[in-house]
Amino acid sequence: MNWIEVAFTIQPSEPWSDLLPQDLADLGYESFSEENDKLLAYVTEDKYSETDLDALISQLPNHVQVNYTTKTIADQNWNAEWEKNFDPIRIGKKLLVRAPFHQADNSVDMELVIEPKMAFGTGHHATTALIAERLLDMDLTDKRVLDMGCGTSILAIIAKKRGAGDILAVDIDEWSVRSSEENIAINNTPGIEVRLGDIDVVPADEKFDIIIANINRNIILRHLDHYAKLLPKGGVLLTSGFYKSDVPVVDETAKKLGLIHVDMTSKDKWAHVLYKKE
Repeated sequence: MNWIEVAFTIQPSEPWSDLLPQDLADLGYESFSEENDKLLAYVTEDKYSETDLDALISQLPNHVQVNYTTKTIADQNWNAEWEKNFDPIRIGKKLLVRAPFHQADNSVDMELVIEPKMAFGTGHHATTALIAERLLDMDLTDKRVLDMGCGTSILAIIAKKRGAGDILAVDIDEWSVRSSEENIAINNTPGIEVRLGDIDVVPADEKFDIIIANINRNIILRHLDHYAKLLPKGGVLLTSGFYKSDVPVVDETAKKLGLIHVDMTSKDKWAHVLYKKE
């Protein structure tokens, strides 16, 4: 499947370069980066709609000027670009995330091999790194884990290697499901089930000790009620995919559902919040 890269020039940049990705995610955009003062957003070719994009931009305040260009990235071209530019990621001596074409390193506690394709979640993004760091410091022994919006399943794989029990990884994108299954096999981490779909593929009567939701603010807000039903008393929700400025909004909805803000970490402008079910 081909991808569309949309390069946005936004004036003023702040805070609109932070806010626009949240609305783009609702249109199916899956990955974002910043390069040379431009916001780069990626969406599969079948989900790209110039009409929907123009309608979204037209809803912005009059003083916000947004221009964009697009280009198509074929699967094989995208993977070649990753291979040229993908660098291994280290979290101290605790974790190394590398691609198959990188050299192994036995000096770290945990090594993950992730195929760096288009699925979100190689560890380079601040939100993935924040939750990875949290998982490395948690006692996950025999915990049942749900990874919503799993992307490459990097976080589910970390949890499994840290001793978690049964894990369910869910994503709405077929590419992510295929990437997850491939990465689970590469890292020899059986016991991770991958499902294609949204929150509706996780019945409310299923229970999880830990839920990982590294998605975006709008989707998390819509799903919080379901997450609360899936967690037993004392269960933990690990959230990210939103900015520090969004935390009060997420906190407000979470508190109404009995999810208490326990701790927050941040990197750049991104936040990771740990909630616990009362």
